[in-house]
Amino acid sequence: MPVLFPSGCPMFRWFENLLNPYPPDAPSQPPNTLLAFCLHYMDGVKLPLIAMAVLSTLVALAEIALFGFWAMSLTGFQPRTRKRFWPTRARCCSG
Repeated sequence: MPVLFPSGCPMFRWFENLLNPYPPDAPSQPPNTLLAFCLHYMDGVKLPLIAMAVLSTLVALAEIALFGFWAMSLTGFQPRTRKRFWPTRARCCSG
């Protein structure tokens, strides 16, 4: 049976070493407010979370642009009457 996730893979090792699961500081009382609580426990992962949020936003914007381009290109395939088709498409079809 093939091994799906080899233990010696450098990519997996990089992700595993990205976050220290055992911080050197002793646990302390978390803050009372929600925002302070979240920021307290995001101490070691703020930069990766910000990077993931930015990259996810960029991918979503690229997907929206792709669907917009796709919709605009499909608009050109709408059925038209002969009187309307040739004046608008003669330049691209005449060669």
